[in-house]
Amino acid sequence: MHYENLVFGATLDSLFFAMKNGYPLVYSVPSKPFALEEEINVWKQAYFFLSLSGLVPFTDSVKRAKLLENNYLEVLTEKKKFTVSFSKLFVCDDTGLTGLPEPIGRTSDLVEAYDWFEIKRCPSMESVTIDFKKGFIEKFYFYDKPNARNSSYKNLVTKSTLPRGDIHNEEYSELFARFRSEELLSQYLGKSMSLKSQKREIIELGRSIYEPIKNIIFLDDKQEIEYISDNAYLAKIMEYMNGR
Repeated sequence: MHYENLVFGATLDSLFFAMKNGYPLVYSVPSKPFALEEEINVWKQAYFFLSLSGLVPFTDSVKRAKLLENNYLEVLTEKKKFTVSFSKLFVCDDTGLTGLPEPIGRTSDLVEAYDWFEIKRCPSMESVTIDFKKGFIEKFYFYDKPNARNSSYKNLVTKSTLPRGDIHNEEYSELFARFRSEELLSQYLGKSMSLKSQKREIIELGRSIYEPIKNIIFLDDKQEIEYISDNAYLAKIMEYMNGR
């Protein structure tokens, strides 16, 4: 199995890069936008178009991917191991890709921390987002409380953008995230509210930086959200599905 051009990684940018150029895409771990962001629906639609046009040859069945010498990629699925050759490999996200040398740095040392809370005695409210000052607890996402009798009862997820090293500091811990969120929530609702911590998710920003490798291109460019493609079949699918 040989590809002239192959994209590795399933970020939003890698999906649109593959779509615009009509290149097949392989990934091991998808890097989706946060589940409560509107961009998640854009990611799903782009992935759907690529899959429908046959440009995600292994779909979501890849368990491990390893870069071999001489422009080969070893792909292990649930049932079989494949060896894929390429002329150029575009790496948008190296998550789940082994065989690369040690990185020499990262494009960003920031992470996003998402803290999930249950709102005790939740009042009725809309499913909305609220933005605060960027940094520690910079955004509120209110979402439907699971199994609630009243659909207007909400739970809360907060977003913080922090340097990676600060995540382990007490002042940015899950406990202090709860304290700060209760303070902001009380200001927003006009009365004291109590939260119960559920979990924290950490998403790394940026990508690893490597020394130049022949026939491998590491991409960090932001892609425009455009439903166009150099692949005639994919372009036709998108035109039909979008009702153009």
